Amino acid sequence: MVNRLDRVNSEIQKAISETIIYNIKNPKINSALVTISKVDISADFSHAKVFVSIFPDKSREEVFNALKTCVPFLRKEVARRVKLRITPELHLFLDTSEEYASRIDSLLNKISEGSKND
Repeated sequence: MVNRLDRVNSEIQKAISETIIYNIKNPKINSALVTISKVDISADFSHAKVFVSIFPDKSREEVFNALKTCVPFLRKEVARRVKLRITPELHLFLDTSEEYASRIDSLLNKISEGSKND
């Protein structure tokens, strides 16, 4: 079952990514680099968490809100491209893992610089 969930996650991620690149003509979304970093579908295939990374950071909220308005269209495209009995409800989340990783990295660098000075 886990392998099937992974395959479905991958197919949904691919479908959403391609739809954003080729089918959405919103200038707010097209002006930023939007990446679908991860998809987690529930075991009953009724809901999917879609994690989105957006660069540059200054327009993140604006682009994310524009993406939220496209969720019905994205769901329709997922239904068309990924053959499932039930098309999951899509729930978008901002992926801040890279931001978190860079913050941890900078903190570790400060610690290592502090220990070199001792």
